[in-house]
Formats: sequence, C-alpha cells, structure tokens
Amino acid sequence: MVTLFTESDLKVIEETIRRVETHTSGEIVLLVRPSSDPYTLINWAVATAGWALASSLFLLCASWHLSVYALLGWQLVATLSFWFIADIPRVKRSLLSAQMVRYRVHREAMANFLIRGLHHTKEHTGILIYISELEHQVEIVADKGIHTKVGDAYWLARVADIAGSIRAGKSREGLVATIELIGVELAKHFPPGSDNPNELPNRM
Repeated sequence: MVTLFTESDLKVIEETIRRVETHTSGEIVLLVRPSSDPYTLINWAVATAGWALASSLFLLCASWHLSVYALLGWQLVATLSFWFIADIPRVKRSLLSAQMVRYRVHREAMANFLIRGLHHTKEHTGILIYISELEHQVEIVADKGIHTKVGDAYWLARVADIAGSIRAGKSREGLVATIELIGVELAKHFPPGSDNPNELPNRM
C-alpha cells in the first residue's frame, strides 16, 4: 500500500499535472509503487537463518529426551517468525544491496514506461516520474523528444528535488513543485498546438 500520499495529495498532484499539460504538448505520468520487487529471496534467506538458529539453540539447550516433533515445531515457529520479520520494510531495506535496488527500480521504471505507452506520444515527449517507496528510490524516464532538449543533468536534478522533499517530509509539495518545473521546460520546447489532446491519463 502506498503511504507517501493521501487521497487529498493525489487530487492536488493530478490537478497539477492536468494544469501543466494545458501549456504543452508533452505528457507527464506519475507512478508510485510500494516496492519494485517482492524480494522474496531476502525472506527465504532470513527464514533459513531462523531455521538454522532454532535448530542450534534447540540442540544446545533442550533435553535429548524431547521428541523430534518438538524440534520440528521449534523450527517452524522460528522460520515463520524470521520470514515475517524480513517483510518489515525497514528490515528488508537494510538487507538489500545498492546494486540490487538500482537494478530492480530501473527495470520497473523502464517496463512501466513502455507498458503505459509513454513512448507512443506524437512528439515523443512522454515523461514518467517513478517513485518506489520500499527502496526510497526515484527515477524519471523521458522519451527522446524532450530528453534530447534537456539532457541527463536536468533529470538528475529533478530526481534530487523529489528525493529531497520526501526526506524532508514534504512529499506532495516537492512533487508539485517538480512537476511545475518540468512543465515549464516542456512548454519551452513543446508548446501546445491548436490540437492538444490529453494522450495519457493524469491519474496516478
């Protein structure tokens, strides 16, 4: 479940996108995901460690006269407990490598850019703002029409703006300000024509 934005936040952000797009032929889509991957491998690794720890402690502390069923029960409880502990966002995030996070988030951002048809806009001006909560990661994927006008440094600066506002506890304000900045850049290079349809939905 997404926790960064409330329902009222969503309405403000959607209205900002709608307003910005009236001044440009470009299209902006925002996608906020709880995570970019379930990372079940982490759960399995932690659960296995719980099973091994339970087994060792049982054999060290328990009487040899206890049944094998007691051992199995002890292992089951420990395994399930460690599995659910690994699902706690703060715990799971601490166990993820930076390389794994970058790969999963980038893969999902690119996949959603294609799945949602942002590469099919008339002037190749589709922009995806992708936020993945678990990993604390932000990516902006821009189609070649607008990307060739502004370059990598511009998008990295906008990513830093969004990430900074989230860290400061001002997710909505920071995102609205960034969308408006992107809108100004889009309007500069791709002003609206006489026919300016909304090619992509504004709803998050």
